[in-house]
Amino acid sequence: MKLLMLFAVFCLVHSSNSLSLPSTFQRCDKRKSNFNDCLSSAIQNAVSQLSKPIKEYGLPSFEPFLIPAVTLNSGINVSMDQKFTNYRITGRTNITSTKAT
Repeated sequence: MKLLMLFAVFCLVHSSNSLSLPSTFQRCDKRKSNFNDCLSSAIQNAVSQLSKPIKEYGLPSFEPFLIPAVTLNSGINVSMDQKFTNYRITGRTNITSTKAT
């Protein structure tokens, strides 16, 4: 699930090419030697901020993250379909460590 939240953050950044990041997000300089440490800290900081709505971008809170419906179909070796409705994911903005490499 941590991967899902990181994916959501990167989709937000990627889809907002014409927008700047929220002023509360930490910035990192790719040319600095501590870039990976800075990026790790910036990701953790950004994800934790997603627990509250970001009104300037029209983003709702990711706590809880609500998915109205999800269907998982059978795979090659699995013959079982799964359907979930009103799926609620909580605690995803409470990451304790992230390591960018």
